[in-house]
Amino acid sequence: MTAAELVAESQAGSFRFHEALHTASLVMDFNDRHLADHPAVVANPEAYRLAHKAHEYLFALYQRLGEIDFDHDRSVDEGIWPEN
Repeated sequence: MTAAELVAESQAGSFRFHEALHTASLVMDFNDRHLADHPAVVANPEAYRLAHKAHEYLFALYQRLGEIDFDHDRSVDEGIWPEN
C-alpha cells in the first residue's frame, strides 16, 4: 500500500479514522487509570502536572477527531436524508 492509498483510506468516516478516535479514547483512559493516579506520579508535583497535561492533550485530540468525524457524517447525511 502506498502512502497516498493509506491517507485515502484514513479519511473521516473510514474505519481507520474511527480506529484513531477509539485509540485516543483508550490511551486517555489508560493514562487516567494507570499513570495519572499512580502513587509515584501523585507524589511528585511535576510528574502529576505532566500526567494531567497529557490527559488534556489526549482529550483535545479525541474531541477534534470526533468533530471531524461528526462533520463528515453530517455532510454525508445531508446528502441522503431530506429535512423534515
